[in-house]
Amino acid sequence: MNRRRKIAVLGAFGGVNIGDEMILRAVLSGLSIEKADKPVIVCGLRPDGSAWESDYAAHGAVLRSWRKPVAAARSVFGRDLFIGGGQLIDGSAGIQNPLVQLGLALAAKAGGGRVRVAGVGAVPIQEPGIARAYAALFRVADRIMPRDEDSARSIREMAPASARKIETTADVVFAMKDQIGPGLALDQRKTIGFAVHHSPHRPLTQLDDACAAIDRILTVLPDGFGVELLAHDRRPEFDLQFSRSIADRIDDRRLGVRTFENTQDCIEAYRSLRSIVSVRMHPIIIGACAGCALVPLAGSGKQEALAKRLGIGLTDLGDIQAMPQDQLAKLLSIGGDGQRPASETMMTLQQQAARNFEPFDIGVRK
Repeated sequence: MNRRRKIAVLGAFGGVNIGDEMILRAVLSGLSIEKADKPVIVCGLRPDGSAWESDYAAHGAVLRSWRKPVAAARSVFGRDLFIGGGQLIDGSAGIQNPLVQLGLALAAKAGGGRVRVAGVGAVPIQEPGIARAYAALFRVADRIMPRDEDSARSIREMAPASARKIETTADVVFAMKDQIGPGLALDQRKTIGFAVHHSPHRPLTQLDDACAAIDRILTVLPDGFGVELLAHDRRPEFDLQFSRSIADRIDDRRLGVRTFENTQDCIEAYRSLRSIVSVRMHPIIIGACAGCALVPLAGSGKQEALAKRLGIGLTDLGDIQAMPQDQLAKLLSIGGDGQRPASETMMTLQQQAARNFEPFDIGVRK
């Protein structure tokens, strides 16, 4: 007798960070959700606003907070569980996150479900208790598909016995290349996107440096061009207030702050950007899919690995300040093409990203 499989997805979802919501959209698309039994359970941080309803109600998805672990475990019991997206394995939040992931994986397996950890970034974990919790998660998982080789190496170090399960892929958002691109023609794109990264615990962008770089960018803009500060994390203490502080200090009518109501709003915005300057990883990925010129800023190992995979160079904020005007204009694709990955590279990354979902045996099963 055939039956439709039940699916659950676990990650940092809930409408706070548009990069995470783009990950979820890619996962829901990639897992062929239309073949699954409804509802699809998504375990995230919390239900939060219209972005959730407008993006995923059509998929029959229901958000459950993993902050209520007993209820979350019941909701994923026996489901095929996809744990994925973002810098999920870094230990920065302490022991709670790996224990939640492990507990939900065990609940899924206890009822006959399968578990995949996919599209994730990982860093070396120094705290022994956290490393052991992640190692237990990897033992439970049926497959482990990190998004780069550095992440795969970190996972192997934590769980050498699980090495046979590991396959390096690409970030899941690359699977949406055709949904995101190609966007407007180049001569219609007159906005430079500058995606900041600021959090109370790990501010990768400093206010003085960001202001100096944006001031410099404004000096090379032709008439009719502008800069949008892209606040991917809309919490005030994260990107949003930081972006507003930049705009207030510079006080230039060509400079604005942009947040995103939902993933479609994000896609439409990126389709109109001429170039994207970012220390964040997902603005560079989304920009690559949308045909933007790319200026990845140095600041993290994952950004360095991404630039290498895309075949483009890293830039430092200090480089932007010191760069001759004509060179900076070309980098931003003003009077030049800027840095764009080769079409063959994008096709390869799209194919690799699709491997995060296939084969997952989601859908009809005997």
